[in-house]
Amino acid sequence: MSGGQRPIPVVLVDTFAQQPFRGSPCPVCLPPPHTVLEERTMKDIAIEFNMAEVAFVRTLQDKDDLAQVDRVGVRWFKPEREVRLCGHGAFATAAVLFWHLGNRNHQVTCGTRYSGDLILRHHDDVITVDFPLGITVRKDEAEYADFMKSLGRLPGTEEVMLCPALKYLLVSLCAGWTRQQFQEWTCDMAAMERAVASSDVIVVIVTMAGGGSQDGSGRPYDFLSRVFVPFSVRPEDPVTGSAQTVLAHYWSQRLGKEQLYTRQCSVRGGEVEMEVEGDRVHVTAHATVVMEGVITI
Repeated sequence: MSGGQRPIPVVLVDTFAQQPFRGSPCPVCLPPPHTVLEERTMKDIAIEFNMAEVAFVRTLQDKDDLAQVDRVGVRWFKPEREVRLCGHGAFATAAVLFWHLGNRNHQVTCGTRYSGDLILRHHDDVITVDFPLGITVRKDEAEYADFMKSLGRLPGTEEVMLCPALKYLLVSLCAGWTRQQFQEWTCDMAAMERAVASSDVIVVIVTMAGGGSQDGSGRPYDFLSRVFVPFSVRPEDPVTGSAQTVLAHYWSQRLGKEQLYTRQCSVRGGEVEMEVEGDRVHVTAHATVVMEGVITI
């Protein structure tokens, strides 16, 4: 290491997963006190990792210790831009604070630039993050005709919704598919990217009722989902915490339930529990620390 280089500790976490190589991976960078990273540097680090997002966690005072504090600041970067809300990045931050660094506070407040305060909690081997609820409004399907064409053959569309705050489009399917059919279905990503280019939508969520589908222990899912992020490193996201806040609003209203259990049906996949409380949603899942190291800048 040359004299001008600075080491930044990094921890890789597989979120929404009880074992490695499942769920959504997220590197968490822990700049030492007195280290200020420029936005360009954080984007460069995100490019270097070539993952959906990278979390950057900092103390609010140089004298603070991440193993002791009950409040931190966090920002999330894609290779292209800063992200307003990164759900799996919040879970990764919590796993690093509670399990890697040994922070034993009952909860830690995570201050964000665009989404207010998120509350991180842990109990035994699960993490709960308190997010703002992703409020959805119903839209005319014809307004998103190009997106609908990119989805290909579907069993029918129940509703098309938009979360204006996050610019997430939600497409709810009619009954007719099994979970296996839903998982095997493919969309036209090139067509979806063309639709995104002429729209302010940045994420597309496709969802359907659980239809009797169950997890490995026989617990039924309330609904299933898949999430697509055009122009991203991974066009289909493994498990998307921010999308779950949108799905929680939609399905809690549709099913008349405040407590929900779901699976995001990507190749890596993952289970998520949610509880809607007013304009917030408490999202609970597992996370697994899989690697630690140092990046030099």
